[in-house]
Amino acid sequence: MNVGWKDRLRYRFDRFMGRGTPALVGALATATLVTAIVAAGVVTLFNLDPDGGGTGGFGEALWRGLEHAFTPSTVFADRGGSYRLVMFVVAIVGLFIFSTLIGVLTTAVSERIDSMRKGRSRVLETGHTIVLGWSPRALTVLSELVIANESRRRAVIVVLAPDDKVTMEDAIRERLPAKSTTFICRSGSCIDVDDLAITNVAGARSIIVLPVDGPEADHVTIKSLMAVRRLTGPTDAGPTVVCAMRDPANVAVARLAGPRGTCVVLGDDLTARITVQACRQSGLSIVIQELLDFTGDEIYFAPSGLGVGRTYGEQLVGLASCVALGIRSAGGHIALNPPADTPVGTDDRLIVISDDESHVQAPPLDDAGVEAERIVQRDHAPVGAKRVLVLGWNKRAPRILRALDAFVGPGSSALVVAREPIERRAVALDGPWTSITLEHRVADATQRGVLDGLDVGAMSNVIVLASDGPDDPQVADARTVVILLHVRDIVDASGADVGIVTEMLDARNRDLATITRADDFIVSDRLVGLLMVQLAENPELDVVFNELFSPEGSEIGVKPAGDYVDLGVDVRFTTIIASALRRGETAIGYRLAAFADDAAHDHGVVLNPDRAERRMFAADDRVIVLAPS
Repeated sequence: MNVGWKDRLRYRFDRFMGRGTPALVGALATATLVTAIVAAGVVTLFNLDPDGGGTGGFGEALWRGLEHAFTPSTVFADRGGSYRLVMFVVAIVGLFIFSTLIGVLTTAVSERIDSMRKGRSRVLETGHTIVLGWSPRALTVLSELVIANESRRRAVIVVLAPDDKVTMEDAIRERLPAKSTTFICRSGSCIDVDDLAITNVAGARSIIVLPVDGPEADHVTIKSLMAVRRLTGPTDAGPTVVCAMRDPANVAVARLAGPRGTCVVLGDDLTARITVQACRQSGLSIVIQELLDFTGDEIYFAPSGLGVGRTYGEQLVGLASCVALGIRSAGGHIALNPPADTPVGTDDRLIVISDDESHVQAPPLDDAGVEAERIVQRDHAPVGAKRVLVLGWNKRAPRILRALDAFVGPGSSALVVAREPIERRAVALDGPWTSITLEHRVADATQRGVLDGLDVGAMSNVIVLASDGPDDPQVADARTVVILLHVRDIVDASGADVGIVTEMLDARNRDLATITRADDFIVSDRLVGLLMVQLAENPELDVVFNELFSPEGSEIGVKPAGDYVDLGVDVRFTTIIASALRRGETAIGYRLAAFADDAAHDHGVVLNPDRAERRMFAADDRVIVLAPS
């Protein structure tokens, strides 16, 4: 190939320009110095200095040349035609070089500001929490982390997502209060090892991997777990890692891909179980949300040795500042609601509900407060067969129907009414079904005429599912509220007792929808986010929550208060605990019907009540217990 000298020169110039700002600044400085040297040489050689007659020598001439190069205006004070001409040339060259230097430095500063805006600098924090991904669930997770970190002197949360750093910071600043937690946002890919490295993964205390939207969400999460493991290794000494999956078949793969001990939350399964359990027991979703969030009381593991030598039943009655759920043995086995005569060993740890881990104290040695004469042992009403009406369809609907089949009694039925063609629901039509018979109809549940033809008043429960299609979440929730208003009007007109369970996409719409007086609101993203934060703070709770939401073992129940104590008289909560123990149940709180629609009073839910408080219960009030399913 025949290459001319112009092409070679242009090629070398392009390579030189590609070296960046330091090379350009160096070249301009060199050009300035060369110009001053040439000018000084000419002035000295031809004795052009009108003042010194060459007495200053080359050095003085060089200094004046540099002065003219950096301060071109000094040329107007020069005298002598030839000297003035030389210095004028130096001033022009200096002006050009100085202007170019300003442009180069301005560009370099702008590039640096853009780089800082993109959030590409390395995080030097340790003991921090990392949140990978950005979605509507992110703000729920961050808000709960802020509350969980209130007891820490200096907490740092690092957010890494492909989104713009400034956009994330503005959303956090707008929605979250500025407390003791510091937020650091970085832009980058959650599946790229180099991008993950800037968050100091190995030095983190915990890592929460948020799922992305779309059918490939599980695959992206698994790849993120692999990237985390690449930076931390498989050791148990690394940070706690929590992720959410949609397909149960991917759980084992996720645990293999991530560091050892990775906690996996099945978001759709969790929503399905809570939705169905709420069908059986009104108000259950509020109880579960109270357990999962960090406002009020949460689940903790008491220090080993608390109440050694006493039975589980004695612990329940005797604990003054917390209420027990079960026992974690020295070998790690979790037993929720064990028999009352189960002894507590030296290395065993009680599983308790308390407002703070530091408030878990040794129990007193008596059972003061138990009023045996107020205890009632009335049989609970049997669950029996259910007639459930499901309005709407989304990706969680098949799991809800399967969970319904596992939780309700034999002879139950479910009628699904939605706009989606039955062919799209085929996955839920395949058997076998053990407890329910399934029927499908294609119709728009927002139409009053459709609902009037469904005999809503004859149903035991109505489940309204949120649409997860391309619509905006606000539009989908507005559609849900319309359905709820129609259903409530029909139920009120019929005078029937129909439980209504509603799924919503945005937690902010829950208060708006309370005018429909639905019994339970399920905000799936919020529940999943709350559970992920709980596990990030204490991964040992994974087994506890799995059993609480499982059809087997012990589950949370919301039972009539009249089944435990006399109504209309003041009793202490210790009396309710003792009554529940006789049934093989663990009482953990109560719900007051008078505050069911009052968000300021947690919708009437009180967990771990004050033992000294006396309370009069009405027929509609409920006792919250942990009981065999």
